[in-house]
Amino acid sequence: MGNVIALTDASGSVTATFRYTPFGQLSARTGSVLPRYLFSSKEFDRTVGLYYYGYRYYAPRLGRWMTRDPIEEKGGINVYSFLGNASADRFDTLGLAWKIQRTGKLQAIATVDCDTLNTLAPMTGLSLRDYGKWLEPDDGQPMPQASFLLLRNRRFKIPNTVYAIWAGNMGEVGQWWVEWSKNIAHLRGKGFRVMEFDVTMVHGDKVPFERYLVQAENLKVLHGIYFWGHGNDDGELGTKRTTILDVRKLQLPYKLAFTAIFACDSNVAVKQISSGALGSVSRGHNGLLIPVFPGSRFNLPELHQGGP
Repeated sequence: MGNVIALTDASGSVTATFRYTPFGQLSARTGSVLPRYLFSSKEFDRTVGLYYYGYRYYAPRLGRWMTRDPIEEKGGINVYSFLGNASADRFDTLGLAWKIQRTGKLQAIATVDCDTLNTLAPMTGLSLRDYGKWLEPDDGQPMPQASFLLLRNRRFKIPNTVYAIWAGNMGEVGQWWVEWSKNIAHLRGKGFRVMEFDVTMVHGDKVPFERYLVQAENLKVLHGIYFWGHGNDDGELGTKRTTILDVRKLQLPYKLAFTAIFACDSNVAVKQISSGALGSVSRGHNGLLIPVFPGSRFNLPELHQGGP
């Protein structure tokens, strides 16, 4: 919710204005009326100088909560901290964070005590607009009808599978395979289910890969794609001889949270399949991708596991 910055009368004329410090103290005001709701549209108790957020009281003068976090250290080691001490950049709808469990299965489990999908979506990197296509209730209750609705004691399944496609035909460049294997281990260490495909080993140098992607999307399991091979500025990905994926023709029900494509001119492909949403992670390349040491330039961008 936003801050109350002005009051108007029936004619629309401004009768009072309010300005705040980053932690919610009134820094300047005009007019004689002090409304009941001010910083972040929360109720202000002028007698004690505290805001009431429904679960806890907040002291703007101190920039901290007055009582411990209801979810204890799961919300961070400082159980009195307000938005990680970065209130200008962060928000927490109700202070009761979603918890995401990634255990190497096709789908992860997201549970919440009391919050909205507006908070969950940035934690997954998937588009809030498409939540009906990637979110699946796992508690027998119906799908939320709007992202802003308050959810209490709910459990959902979310995508947790990354398709890792090796199409490089570049085994002679040992460092590339070392980086590929290291990144696979990194993904699995984060709790993602990684399904590996070495399309250079398929007879005829061709695999109907789009069929796998469509199947995964229907099951609401696909979190992202990790690709290493050849590419061009039209968004085609494959080996030296065969197009494995033509992202221009790829009809995904929802865009992906994680897209790391190590191929020449791969930024086009990344932009066409990435959600681009808050929390999403992507990596592409302009021009030629040249196999030079050190291999650190081929490291994956950091993935968000979700949860506190």
